[in-house]
Amino acid sequence: MTGKTNDTKNEIIQATIRLISKNGYQQISLRNLLGSLKLTTGSFYKHFQNKEDLFRTVTKIVSAKLSNQAERTVITKK
Repeated sequence: MTGKTNDTKNEIIQATIRLISKNGYQQISLRNLLGSLKLTTGSFYKHFQNKEDLFRTVTKIVSAKLSNQAERTVITKK
């Protein structure tokens, strides 16, 4: 993946995390998400198959971050 392509994918992921945190998954529409990022649906579909694919990706990233934080906390407290 090129730098610009990777930047766009990360931008979509980070915006999705922010919106889910603020409004919940069900309240996010691709139209609003992409509009807030000034991206086209074509740009979105270069990176994700659909909204569920995006959500799976976001879930994996957030789960990994939480797992790492929990592991660091346990190691620090030993």
